[in-house]
Amino acid sequence: MDYDPVVTLKSSGTKKPLWLIHPGVGEVLVFVGLSQPLADNGRPIYALRTRGFESGHTRFSSIIETVDTYVQAIRRRQPQGPYALAGYIYGAILAFETAKRLNTMDAALCASSAASNYRRTSSHGCASCAEICVSFT
Repeated sequence: MDYDPVVTLKSSGTKKPLWLIHPGVGEVLVFVGLSQPLADNGRPIYALRTRGFESGHTRFSSIIETVDTYVQAIRRRQPQGPYALAGYIYGAILAFETAKRLNTMDAALCASSAASNYRRTSSHGCASCAEICVSFT
């Protein structure tokens, strides 16, 4: 069985998805209760679960490997930004690093000035800039 970090909490919506990144333990059950009141905001909601829970899957060896995997998983489902990311405790670090990577990757596609490429709001500027919505701690 192939590893896929994405756990779908709400699959439908017209807005860009919200990506929730797990706390240090790596499980996303902490987000089940949070996703219920957010379900009416018009966004699909996905959570990223760490590797290593299933038999035969090894845990990540570094933050870089984790971020690489999460960026690939996000871009498979959402090829362009803005990206809405949130993390819980350790997940806040991963969300920040993932947002930086997404922003760097999308900056090459953006025709705006270098300064606008690094704005983290979806209401203006480059349509592919990363957005960090919130960090739950």
